[in-house]
Amino acid sequence: KNAINSPLFTYNKDISLLVRQELNLTDDFIIGNIARFNPSKNHNFIIEIASILKKENVNFKMFFLGDGPLKENIKLQQDKISKA
Repeated sequence: KNAINSPLFTYNKDISLLVRQELNLTDDFIIGNIARFNPSKNHNFIIEIASILKKENVNFKMFFLGDGPLKENIKLQQDKISKA
C-alpha cells in the first residue's frame, strides 16, 4: 500500500488547464521532478534532456521540488541551461 493518498493526485484536465493559466504555462512542455536531491535520483539525466530540448528550440519549463545535498548543484545547472 502506498503511504500517499494517490486519488488526491489523479489527473484532472480542468484543474491542469486552470493551473497552467495561473502560472502562464499554457503552451509550454513541462518537465517536473519531485525527489530528494541525491545521486540515486539522477537529476543529471533530466538536466541532459533539458539541454537537448533547449538546443532543439523546444518551448519548455523545468521544475524540481525537493531537498538534499545536491540541491544547489542542480539549481546551478538548471540556471545555466535557462540562460543559454
